[in-house]
Amino acid sequence: MRTAKQSKTWPVCREAAKTLSLRASDLQVKSADAKLRHEDAELQRFKRRREAAELIQSLRFIISVAETMLDSDAFPCIDPKERASSSSKDLVAGRVPKMRREDPWASLEKLEAMAPPRPQAADVDDFLGSLTQAGRQ
Repeated sequence: MRTAKQSKTWPVCREAAKTLSLRASDLQVKSADAKLRHEDAELQRFKRRREAAELIQSLRFIISVAETMLDSDAFPCIDPKERASSSSKDLVAGRVPKMRREDPWASLEKLEAMAPPRPQAADVDDFLGSLTQAGRQ
């Protein structure tokens, strides 16, 4: 049996134990929350690093394609002598050689002359007439 003194102090002790237990669990929750926030921040940093690495890889690919194109005949308006004397890195860096002054229409005519001949298109009226005649038969 409890003594009178124990009976008076027991509820106080029990309330103090509850308070301490709540504080301890609150600290555990705060600690777990801080740990989760830290892990989330680490994950975000990892994702940003991965995205940056992918972007750098894509940019390197684009630069290599641009260098290849500049070294080839893909840009006919650049004088071949100037292109031969310039490196692709100079061209990519913006140090572009002199451009030939060509009439764009003349360039287009040259391209069309080099292209294989196109088949002649049938007259639209004749085509539509043949369709309607076939439908009547």
